[in-house]
Parts: sequence; C-alpha cells; structure tokens
Amino acid sequence: MKEGRKFFKKNLAYDWPLYLLLPLFFSFALSYLFSIAHQPSIYEKINIFVASTSLKSEGFCKDIQNRFKDEGLKEVTTAQCNPSDKVFSEKLQVVGYESSDIFLLPRSALDGIVPGDIMLPFSSDFSSAYVIEKTPIYYVRDNVNFGIEIRPKGQASWLDAYVGFLDEDYFLCLNSTSKNIGKSGLYDNPEYDLALQSFMYLQEDGQ
Repeated sequence: MKEGRKFFKKNLAYDWPLYLLLPLFFSFALSYLFSIAHQPSIYEKINIFVASTSLKSEGFCKDIQNRFKDEGLKEVTTAQCNPSDKVFSEKLQVVGYESSDIFLLPRSALDGIVPGDIMLPFSSDFSSAYVIEKTPIYYVRDNVNFGIEIRPKGQASWLDAYVGFLDEDYFLCLNSTSKNIGKSGLYDNPEYDLALQSFMYLQEDGQ
C-alpha cells in the first residue's frame, strides 16, 4: 500500500498538468461534437457564388434566409470574387463548382468557362416552371440556355443594395451538382428545392 502511494505521489509530481488538461480536452471535444451535430444539413443551406467588385454578404444572406426560413432554410453563405483578380478562375472552379448552388456571373465570366461542365442547362420545361420573366434573355452556348439575365448592363436592380456589379450583363445560373434543386440536376431530390426557390426569388424585385 505504501509503495502504491509513493508511486502515485511520484507520478503526480510529473503528470499533474495532465490531470488539469484532460477535463479541458473533454470539454472542448464535447462542445465540438455538439456543434457538429447541430449544424444544418446540406438540404437546409445554400451557397451563392457572386462575381463582383464587392458584396455585402451579411445583409444579402439574411435577406434570402428570412424569406425562406419557414421552408426550412437555416443557412445562406456566399463566395465572392472580383473577376479581375488573378485567382478568380481558380476560385470559381474550385470553390464555386465544388460548393455553390447558385451563380451570379457577368457575361465575361461565363464566356471564359465551358458552362456545360457544371451549369444546369435550362430545358423548356425547367424554364416554364422556374423562370419568372415572360420574355427572358438567356446566356446561350451551343444553342443551350445556361443562365437567365437578371441585371442588364447599365440598368438598376434591387440587388444593387448588396452587390457591386461590373458594367456588364449579369446572369443567374445553377450548379447541376447541387442537391437543392429538386429533380432538375444530377440528384433526384424533389423535396429538396431551396436553391430553386432562391433562384426564383433572385429573379424578382426583392419584395
């Protein structure tokens, strides 16, 4: 028994910091696991890639989230980059292609990519269901519609309050790999359409 006490006291002299750190470690671990468990699922959040000189992201995201919170939208995030930046093409293809549901792009940005690689083609059925404008103008490549014009060059938009637009025509596009565009993309998820609802909202006047 005495030897056991001596062993404990000897080790305590060297290991006492460990006894202080272990509770902190477990506390941080539990907090992390709790935060992960309560994060919105992929079907409860959307990301919008915006090619612009500036973006008031907080207000922009809050506007959309408030509009669709009753439909289950819990988080809206953005990825923004100026098309004149050297990293724009890389950011669009890495960040935008991988994680964005919706794209807000000027004509020059669309001209610089192969839209069929990632953008959802707008069939006549899709346009009838989700394009608001009665006489829409599309971004067309190889006779396929890949985006709907929402801010013609030189014209004002309710989105001006948030987005620093370039002096170009701007188009709204969808990521064909998004899991929030119902059955329109690669995934047949008819009940998950928050990106589609947001896509329609962004075509409107912000009311």
